[in-house]
Amino acid sequence: MTHLPEIVAAAKRRPLSYNPITQAYIYYDELAQGTAKLYPLEKLSPEQLKQLVIERQLSNTPTEYATLQDVKRDNEAMADEIRKETKLGKQILQADKDYLEFYLEQFPKECFEP
Repeated sequence: MTHLPEIVAAAKRRPLSYNPITQAYIYYDELAQGTAKLYPLEKLSPEQLKQLVIERQLSNTPTEYATLQDVKRDNEAMADEIRKETKLGKQILQADKDYLEFYLEQFPKECFEP
């Protein structure tokens, strides 16, 4: 059995990867069960990566975010920022991409598609 890095239960609902060939999001539990493999982030197009980050935002625990200007946004509004490629949306995209790159580096090579 492959040893996977730990993950908090709430994060399991968020996809870790997207496979453009099967058009499926890949989740932690699928890796743990051996029913799916991660598609390398570096092989995703910018649009595919954006869609992965949007899906991760939408599947996140319902949350309301507030900015310094006291503008409140829920998960859908944050996903919309990413879709529209606003300054905030680009920052969210980059932050989630950086997180995924760091986290996925901890997975064994056999967890990835060739």
